[in-house]
Amino acid sequence: MATTYSTPGVYLQELPAFPKGIVPVPGSVTVFIGYTEKAELNGRSYMHVPHAINSLDEYETIYGKGPDAVTKFFIVKADGDIASSPLHPVIDLAGQAYKISLQSAAFRLYNSLRLFFANGGGRCYIISVGDYHQQPSLDDFSSAIIFLKNEYEPSILVIPDALALPAADHAALVQQSLVYCAEAENCITILDVYDGAIADPEQVEPVITQFRNGNGDLGLSYGTAYFPWLHTGIVARAEISFLNFPDDVSSFLEKNDAVSKSLEPIPSLRSAYVKDPADASLIAAIQEANKTLLSVSEQYYSLVSAALSILNVLPPSAAMAGIYALLENTATISKAAANITLAAVLSPTVNLTDKQQMFLNVDTSGKSVNALRAFPMRGVVAWGAKTLDDNEIFFRYINVRRTLIFIEQSIRQGLHSYVFESNVEATWVTVKNEIENFLFGFWKKGGLAGSTPADAYVVEIGLGSTMSAEDILYGFMRVTVLIAVSHPGEFIEINFQEELSTS
Repeated sequence: MATTYSTPGVYLQELPAFPKGIVPVPGSVTVFIGYTEKAELNGRSYMHVPHAINSLDEYETIYGKGPDAVTKFFIVKADGDIASSPLHPVIDLAGQAYKISLQSAAFRLYNSLRLFFANGGGRCYIISVGDYHQQPSLDDFSSAIIFLKNEYEPSILVIPDALALPAADHAALVQQSLVYCAEAENCITILDVYDGAIADPEQVEPVITQFRNGNGDLGLSYGTAYFPWLHTGIVARAEISFLNFPDDVSSFLEKNDAVSKSLEPIPSLRSAYVKDPADASLIAAIQEANKTLLSVSEQYYSLVSAALSILNVLPPSAAMAGIYALLENTATISKAAANITLAAVLSPTVNLTDKQQMFLNVDTSGKSVNALRAFPMRGVVAWGAKTLDDNEIFFRYINVRRTLIFIEQSIRQGLHSYVFESNVEATWVTVKNEIENFLFGFWKKGGLAGSTPADAYVVEIGLGSTMSAEDILYGFMRVTVLIAVSHPGEFIEINFQEELSTS
């Protein structure tokens, strides 16, 4: 505001010494799409809208918890089918083999979020597409992706509940996710391999081949995939009760007085829960009855353990999203999210050999899949850092793609204030300085390759350099930014040679 000088005296003005500058955009804000217990707070609906949260407590306040009693398990005799797998364990009950499996749809969003936060995740977005009483559908997820088009902050897309879809629908959603990210140019998607919860090494190649055949050819450098799924410690034993098992669960248990007595209150507790599942005193009574049954029945304990193992098998996308966020906060977004131990993870569902990883890592289609491997004394480690576009030499590594997105979006947002400014040399100098200052700060943190700033980046702008007189007449201000992005050293070769002794 102009100052009117009408009275003699001293007048003070604070003048900005520096331009506003380019502020780095968040580079690891994940958006999770899936089904939730609820999507409401204080009468306001959060269904079908992207909403940011910063903690698991905040999520639970708005979206509730996991499926809990909605999750149901089958218990069937394993006559002639005694092959056990992570999602279909076989247990022995009084000399008879039984196979345990999920009866209801597998809603994994809540537990995946717990894995995300356990691995360093922070601020993220949630899009609830329905509750646990719905059957997962491709349309629900497809519409949610459309809702993202007006959101600029999310830079990672994860959809763990998509694994409950039929294989063909999952493949269609993978292709939609890749195309969306490529068109938006501000995010990548972390993909889970369909049917990736395997224990049989012989199934590795068929499962990976099915995944590669289903993800199309578009936007591959904007996606990355990890395999296999993980045995985690996210779900606790106390989160499973007789409510998760068939009404005739007693027929699978020991026949003795202690077990019979512990089973007596269960029918009435089941009926009461159907009428009022939110009654706190009822929940406490159910938990107490469940504890008693666990303590007196070994066979019930075995059933709960099998069910627990199923729920703790989770796809790895959320854990890796947490690792991405952790690296941005502790190092730099340009660091490859590999050779890092995953938290709250016990083991991969199948232990991969070097030969099997070679099949994952190198393929004529270029669709590399990153391995998760268990190493002695180290736990489960992310042992790969590629996009799905291994044939594209520049965008082969996911940290390169993410670094480019981070730099492009930061500069793009920072230069909005110069739209409609005079397209003259004074403006060009300011724009160039702002970009160079931003890139210098990023280089100093180790985000760019090069021993000096001149080796790391070059910014060009000006008449006769990046613009012609005609460009200026038509309203174009053209800037060229050259950057040296850090690529990971994936293969380390050490040459040994015997030297002849001279003595």
